[in-house]
Amino acid sequence: MKDGRIYVGQGVEFALTTETREMLLGPDTQQHDRNWKLVRDLSTARGEAVWIPVSEVSSVEVHE
Repeated sequence: MKDGRIYVGQGVEFALTTETREMLLGPDTQQHDRNWKLVRDLSTARGEAVWIPVSEVSSVEVHE
């Protein structure tokens, strides 16, 4: 992220239209600081996901 946050999770959906520019990460997402220290485990028992506005993203890495 532009402010140094790092999200690690399974990419579920990308909405990159002129009206909507967001990324949806799955329910097992974690947030780390710029030094990869775990800040928050965003996993939920209800299976909720994490929406991230693309305007806040500085880069995306994809791994299999």
